[in-house]
Amino acid sequence: MPRRKPGRFPILAVAAAFLAIVFLQLLRMANMNPATLDEPDLPYSAYMQATLGDFGLNPEDPPLTKYIGALGLLNM
Repeated sequence: MPRRKPGRFPILAVAAAFLAIVFLQLLRMANMNPATLDEPDLPYSAYMQATLGDFGLNPEDPPLTKYIGALGLLNM
């Protein structure tokens, strides 16, 4: 009797369950850990860097991460 290949459903179900568990853990940890003192400055410095080219507010973070972080703020 030939062996039957497993379908895609079990693999997708395991992947979806794994992603759901990781998402729930991230939500739990985000609620447990408060923001540090410099985190509120990061979106503002990303916006200033992306729109005005001003690197002075928070120069220790790399520019690419700031540009990615400012994508949601550029419509303002």
